[in-house]
Formats: sequence, structure tokens, C-alpha cells
Amino acid sequence: MVSGATPPKLVIVGATGWYGKTLIHEYALAYGEKAAATNLLLYASRPSLLSVEIEGRTLELAVSDLAKAPQRSLDEFDGLLWYAFILKNKLPIIGVEAYRIANEKIAHHVFRCLDTNPHLRTAFFSSGAAYGLTECPAYEADPYAHLKILYERELASRVPLVTIYPYATLGKFVPNHRSFAAASFIHQAITTGRIVIEAKMTVVRSYGSAHDFSRLLLRIYERLKSSGGPVPTRIVPVTHTLDLNQLAHEVSIALAREIEIISTTDPEALPSVYITPDFSFGSQLTQYDLAPSGLTQQLRHMSEGRAFLPVHE
Repeated sequence: MVSGATPPKLVIVGATGWYGKTLIHEYALAYGEKAAATNLLLYASRPSLLSVEIEGRTLELAVSDLAKAPQRSLDEFDGLLWYAFILKNKLPIIGVEAYRIANEKIAHHVFRCLDTNPHLRTAFFSSGAAYGLTECPAYEADPYAHLKILYERELASRVPLVTIYPYATLGKFVPNHRSFAAASFIHQAITTGRIVIEAKMTVVRSYGSAHDFSRLLLRIYERLKSSGGPVPTRIVPVTHTLDLNQLAHEVSIALAREIEIISTTDPEALPSVYITPDFSFGSQLTQYDLAPSGLTQQLRHMSEGRAFLPVHE
């Protein structure tokens, strides 16, 4: 818990998703469960009761209907954090036009809320893969990136904005071979005891921790509440660059298991690296008196909560 810190009062849109839950988890660790229950206003596309595990205990918080948010005064709140989109992996299921309608309904509620509460400093989770694009792609070509860029530009014209680009972020463990490499490796290691790497290239990805940028966001709002001052305009959470063979070994270390690693990558192939001139995440953490989690801890965060995964400290 942060000693002597003034907990910010935050509105979280998309509280039932992975990033929303991670923000709530880190808030409770930083300021206490009572402060989380008092200072967080949670919204999602449908009301529910959210359960978050905090150090072996269950914190239950009410999640309100986002459609009702514009009717409520948010004068006492410091900021609004928005990551509330119908997931892009549901595009083939619901269809491109239905996807647009569903997400535009969410955006409509958020913009109406900000129109009546223009004081809210807003954090918006954009599409990491679209980071650096100067042109907004056609909706039909890339619906996900199109909406993210469109709403980011609209927000920037209305409110003080921090944009987070969660590119290849180490987040929730999804046991699916089509997931990012880290999730796939964890799943293979747990279910088969080996990791098979099949790639034409060594595929180097850059990873950041959802827990780390949640802590950074909370520290930013904490300082804004106490003294104001400048804040970053964007957060690109990148902390590690690894080739697939190294990542497989890191998964073995994080799970504390002997894992057979079988690699069919071409040793002569050039790595595929995501490059941008301002990967400033590490220095931003330092600026706010934070340190990035090690990769082992990030991988453990991904695989937490699985009954078949033993905990090793």
C-alpha cells in the first residue's frame, strides 16, 4: 500500500475486461480495498457484480450500466479510464457492421459523459498495432484500428488525454494456440510438458506488463490529484525484446518446470522486431518512482489463477 498517498477517484469504463480488472487489482493493492470500494465508479455494457482476487481475498464491486453514466454528475472524480470495446476476436462471430454498431453505442455513452464532465482527465487504451499510423485505415480494411484511431482523435480534441498503446502486452493467459507466443508457450508447457516453436522467423516481440502500466496510470492520477503538473501524452508499455527460443526458456523458469523445447525456426532468418523511436515506458516508470516487473513475474501474472498450475515462490 502506498503510504501517505491520496487515492484518486476514477471512473473505469470496461471494468469487467482484462485491463479493467487489472487496474482495480492494482488500485486495491496501492490504496486498500476500502479505498477501491469508495473511490472507483465502474461501468460496463451491462450491470454486474465484479469479483477481483486481492492477495487471497475476494473483493466484490458493483458494475453499473454504461448507458446510465451520462445522467450522473462526476464532479467529484479525477479521471475516466476507457477500454470498453467489443473484442476484435468476436468480429467473425457478430459481423463487421454489428461490431461497428456495438462499439459506436459504447463510444456514444462515453462522449456524452465527457460532454457533461469536461474536467475529467481521460486515459484511452488504443490499438497498439496501430501505433504510429498517420492515416486512419478504412473501416472495412481494419475495423479495430479504425475505431480506436477515430475515437482517440475525437477524445484529444475534447479532453486532456493520455493514450495507452498496449502492444503485445503480457496480460491474461488464454489457453489457445492462436494466442500471442507467451500465452501459447504457457499453455503448451502446462498441458504437454514441452514447447514446440514453429516459425519461419525468430519473431522477436516486445512485451509490457498490464500490471506495470496500471501502476503507472494510478501514480499519474495520484500526483495530479495532489499537485497537478504535466503528464505524459502516451504510454507504450514495452519492457522486453526476446526471440522465441529465449522466451520459451523464460516460460520454463517462470513455471519452475523442466520443459522440453523443440524449435524449428530458421537460424539464418532475421528477427521481426516492432520498432518505434519513443519506447519511453521504462523512463516513465522511473519518473514516477516505479520499477518494471521482471519477465518472470510478468509470465506468472499471466498464468495465475489456474487450478492446474502450482505456485512457486
